[in-house]
Parts: sequence; C-alpha cells; structure tokens
Amino acid sequence: MEIEKFKEEYLGQIKEIANKSFPEPKSSNFFKKYSDDYFIVALINNKVVGFFIAQGEHAILLAVDPAYRHHGIGKKLMEYVEKRFSYLYLRVREHNKVAINLYKELGWKIKRKIERYYKNGDNAIEMEYHKK
Repeated sequence: MEIEKFKEEYLGQIKEIANKSFPEPKSSNFFKKYSDDYFIVALINNKVVGFFIAQGEHAILLAVDPAYRHHGIGKKLMEYVEKRFSYLYLRVREHNKVAINLYKELGWKIKRKIERYYKNGDNAIEMEYHKK
C-alpha cells in the first residue's frame, strides 16, 4: 500500500468510496474544496482504496473502500497522519462503533457527545488525538 497526496484524477474513486461509506452523498466540489488542505489517499496497485482529509486540526473524513476493509488500511492511514500532527480532533457517528474503537486503539480520547449533529439527526462523538 502506498500513501500519497490527493490528485484530481483520483476524484471519481474517492467519491465512490465516500458514497458507499457515508449516508449523505458528497459532491466533487466537496472534495475539491479540501484539495489544498491535508488530503491523502491510500493506493493499492494504483487504485484508491481509502482516503483521509484534515483541515487545520479538524480531521474531516476517513474512509476505506468496503471491499478493502478489515485489512488495516484505515489504521495505516491514521498512523501515517498521526506522525504529522501533534493534535487533531474529529467527529464520528455515535453508532459507528468500528471507527470509534479504531480511534480508541490508536490513543484517541472521547471529548464529548454532540446531540443531533448530522443532517439525519444522528449524534456525534467528538474525539481528540494528542501526540505523546
């Protein structure tokens, strides 16, 4: 697996992964607005299998193609990111126990619960990462 910076040629694959991973569809413009921020992709044989976006200290999105989940790709992306940041925070759906457990395993701490944070009314859990 290789990790590299976002390139516009990856946009179609990134959108496909996002739309399989999140209830609200994401537009090309959504991703383009983060192209100058911290936006990395995980590649296997030149195929995008996951991505991570951060704006400042806010981790915006992490997603892995469902066909490649449970192979450590999300963990490897997060470990890569954590080497480059001393502090990050994120919000994750309260019912997304797989993601919450991954973040906890990597040393992230729960900061608070945010009621009805998402458009569909789901609650969010805000988590923080501090480099040791």
